[in-house]
Amino acid sequence: MKRTSFIMGSLVLSFVIALCLASLPDVAWACQGGPPPDCGPTAWTAGESSWYVSDNWNAGVPSNCKTARVDNAGTSMIASNRAKAKALEIGVTVAGSGTVTLSPGAELRVDAREFVGLGGFGEFLQVGGSHFVSCGTLTIAEDASSYGNYYLDDGLLSVKNADVAKQ
Repeated sequence: MKRTSFIMGSLVLSFVIALCLASLPDVAWACQGGPPPDCGPTAWTAGESSWYVSDNWNAGVPSNCKTARVDNAGTSMIASNRAKAKALEIGVTVAGSGTVTLSPGAELRVDAREFVGLGGFGEFLQVGGSHFVSCGTLTIAEDASSYGNYYLDDGLLSVKNADVAKQ
């Protein structure tokens, strides 16, 4: 059974819409001229640790041409500065799971697509900061075997398209 949730905290209620479906001028550049080149995936290998540490990934820190995969029951924490990824996949395999957290003052920019619960259990905890999925779709719970939770407690979430409980 698929389980999907999108939870917004009381601080977010001041936003007109939590999912900003309009393009923003500073992120629209990524959509012009097609997606960035593909440098291959990089998989999270740590437990709970910082997104920015190269040793926490099997192929280095994600970039605008690398797909970030968190599927080892670990938690990748974006606590400050700007993080980038071509795509983000959390909870990729049926037996896999993963969590990404975004803190106040931090920013995550995903150029192509983002899955929270692609085949397994995925969780995104946003307690602040800014999260942009500029050209693709944010999908929560991709198929019948997946579970996806997106907790938006505070901050900005801006996506071009969103699918919740896609089958």
